[in-house]
Amino acid sequence: SKATVSVLYWTGDMAGMMKRTTWAVVGNHGVNPVAGQLVAHLKQHGKTVHAITPKNGESLKDIKVPVDVVNFVINPVKGEAVLADAVSLGVKNVWFQPGACSDALRETCKKEQLAMHEGCVLVEMNGENSRM
Repeated sequence: SKATVSVLYWTGDMAGMMKRTTWAVVGNHGVNPVAGQLVAHLKQHGKTVHAITPKNGESLKDIKVPVDVVNFVINPVKGEAVLADAVSLGVKNVWFQPGACSDALRETCKKEQLAMHEGCVLVEMNGENSRM
């Protein structure tokens, strides 16, 4: 059996992540309704939000300002290239919507010592949790 490894050093501080102001939502905007809901929800909570659709040739590299948090609402296999871009751009916080994470992505986050969180922004960013 595999030994259990403590991952506390790279697991995200969700409350701290929610206080970050500049977010990128990476998904199939215009097709996946959740992607649009995430953008609207984050804006409602005072965030600057960049919508990125890799399927349309868009990349995190297109954003001209530093991004605090990348929110993944994309197939985990496609998310690998997005995470590589995030790392190369110096992004330190990543948030995976349900179904958007994989063991490969978790390993990359661990290796790069990124703060990561798996959960739904729509559910978790409300009331007390979202206050700045």
